[in-house]
Amino acid sequence: MFVLGDRALNHYDVEREDLSIGRSDKNFSQAVVSLVLRHRTEFHVVNAFVQTLVVLAAAFATFFFEADDFSDRIMVNAVLLLVMATINSSIQAASIPTNQKPNAEYWVLRTHVTN
Repeated sequence: MFVLGDRALNHYDVEREDLSIGRSDKNFSQAVVSLVLRHRTEFHVVNAFVQTLVVLAAAFATFFFEADDFSDRIMVNAVLLLVMATINSSIQAASIPTNQKPNAEYWVLRTHVTN
């Protein structure tokens, strides 16, 4: 009705909106806006979970390097830690600021500890 932009936001889909304009009991003008949002879980799945699983798979592959290739193993793991830090900062930049930690941040923290 009155959403002029894209109805598919990063974190939510706008399912329904309603605007009613009228008068209150004390003869004041009032406008009541009702907005129904649906949480988009695929945003977090694609931007957090899939990326970190690919990085963890690459880190796990370093276990199969030759024992003599210690420097290569260290270099790959150092690069993977930098990639994990970049993924973490992009998740925090794209997330909505709230006082609750989203599950995606707990997931990234857990994968940092595991890696």
